[in-house]
Amino acid sequence: MAGDTQLKAGEYKLKVEGTQAIFTEAEGSRSFTIPVKVASADHKFGQTSVETSNQNGMDSIQAIDLAGSNTKLEFGK
Repeated sequence: MAGDTQLKAGEYKLKVEGTQAIFTEAEGSRSFTIPVKVASADHKFGQTSVETSNQNGMDSIQAIDLAGSNTKLEFGK
């Protein structure tokens, strides 16, 4: 899950436009637009990492830290 959107397992390309994150399937053409809050950390991230939580047996993306930047993408419901 990312926000209220269920993403099937697999690889995705991620693009951010304003307050929207666009996930596009790497092996397909389907894309999903999800609201996101773009935040700045006080340091640069050394690697891209995805923070998740498990709610009712389903993994949900909470945040993504983008490598080489101080940008953090925060997802909510």
